[in-house]
Amino acid sequence: MSEPIKYTLKHPIQIRNKETGEVIETIAVLTLHRPKGKVLKAVDRVVGEGSAALAVFAAIAGVPPSVMDEIDMEDLAGLQEVGAPFLVSFQRMAGKY
Repeated sequence: MSEPIKYTLKHPIQIRNKETGEVIETIAVLTLHRPKGKVLKAVDRVVGEGSAALAVFAAIAGVPPSVMDEIDMEDLAGLQEVGAPFLVSFQRMAGKY
């Protein structure tokens, strides 16, 4: 499977200005791409399975890790479901499957 997968968030993520708190962007859709070597590097920089999962999704969705810090757990479960084909290949690359 090489086609990107679009996932519409049930709980869009609002990016806010750190100083004013004003919403500057709302992320409603994440597009997942096949994992590449840089995903392994992103995971190497984090500690813990939860942080690693967030790092993987940030890398394959092409968003900063801070965006994934704000994801609702319902959406994370949905991403895991639709992104399963990509995660299998990642787990094989990482030696975890």
